[in-house]
Amino acid sequence: MDKFEEIFNRQKKFTEHFFHNKHNKKLSDIVNNKKDLIQWNKEYILSLIVEATEILNEVDWKMHQKRIGETYNDNILEEGIDVMKYLFGLLIINGFSMKDIYEKFIEKSDVVEAKFKQEETMKKIKEKKDSRIVFVDVDGILADWPGRYIEFVNKKYDTNYKTLPAVEKNLKQREMYSIKSDYRLSGVKKNMAVVKGAKALLQELKRAGYFVILLTARPYKKIFRIYSDTLTWLKDNDLYFDAILWDEEKEKYIIQNFDTQQVKFCIDDNIGNVNRLSNKGFKTFLVNNVLMFNDQTEMEKANKGKLNKDVIVTNNTVELIEELKKMKLI
Repeated sequence: MDKFEEIFNRQKKFTEHFFHNKHNKKLSDIVNNKKDLIQWNKEYILSLIVEATEILNEVDWKMHQKRIGETYNDNILEEGIDVMKYLFGLLIINGFSMKDIYEKFIEKSDVVEAKFKQEETMKKIKEKKDSRIVFVDVDGILADWPGRYIEFVNKKYDTNYKTLPAVEKNLKQREMYSIKSDYRLSGVKKNMAVVKGAKALLQELKRAGYFVILLTARPYKKIFRIYSDTLTWLKDNDLYFDAILWDEEKEKYIIQNFDTQQVKFCIDDNIGNVNRLSNKGFKTFLVNNVLMFNDQTEMEKANKGKLNKDVIVTNNTVELIEELKKMKLI
């Protein structure tokens, strides 16, 4: 038994003893009763806040007055342990195991370190006037969207939808909201199929000396695990990138923060996105995604009637690579 396992098990044993002796309840009674769980979550969180404040009381931090007496490091450590015990208790009553905590800690550490590294990278890219930037959308260009989502819906409802409009037409709004949450929480973002040619595209861009910034509107601020799932997917599939831009209005962020001299071109599968970028002078490539339409005819009609004339259209990622080579962009 390692040290982390020992302290977790000891705290879990105490928590079980506390609820049994003081409240005549099993730990499972708390975990499985929503009303009780809300009440005890509140109690633990309030206790955490109080204990964290007590650490602060051990530090000479006030600007307007000096602390009377000595500061004892052991007091800081002991108050910190109190915080830790309440935090473990909070996680335990919510049904999390030692394995859950360990895995989430590793995932969260990866995210924090990636964000820190990306902040430095983005600063360098923005400051470098001769940066050669390429923006590449993740879903539809690199990851199989909406194919994997349609597959998820069909499996859940035992249906046979072929396109995204078919899913949206037949599911009620409440069902759509619920299944999108289920889809994002399922961990599927870790295991999505990679679009044919995606890895080769990124390697070609790297070889050509571009800064490769990936684009995604995935709602990681609402469903936290999306960030770590996406990083895992990129790493497991050896997909090269310099930074990731997370924004629900991706094209707006590019327009407001970059100029057309820095950005050599943008790649997306959404007509609205490429049009807005093209209208502001950015070179854009649209990769057709027939699953976003009812059928091929509807997609071709949309391209003909809605697409900005300056947008360059290709039918898939492999074809895109050939077009970029032909234009001597890679």
